[in-house]
Amino acid sequence: MGIIGYNFWQPLMEQSILFFIAIGFFFSLGLYFQIIALSMARAGIIQPFHYTLIFWAIILGYIFYDDFPDNFTILGALVITISGIYVLVNRQS
Repeated sequence: MGIIGYNFWQPLMEQSILFFIAIGFFFSLGLYFQIIALSMARAGIIQPFHYTLIFWAIILGYIFYDDFPDNFTILGALVITISGIYVLVNRQS
């Protein structure tokens, strides 16, 4: 993608650096918390909470981009979420 991106490159604005730093900080913090959570509990217990990312993506996509997913995307998100809930409820100790 770097070769293709060369043709579309635009100089960065000064405030972009702050966004990059914030994104790097919060992404690293999220990964750190995920590592801590996985050290304290099994992945089968932690993973269903990770599925909330699907709904956050839908909500934030609607707020910032005025984009709402189509029926197939909603159906796929429901299948993934319901299967995660099923695994959480029916897990064997």
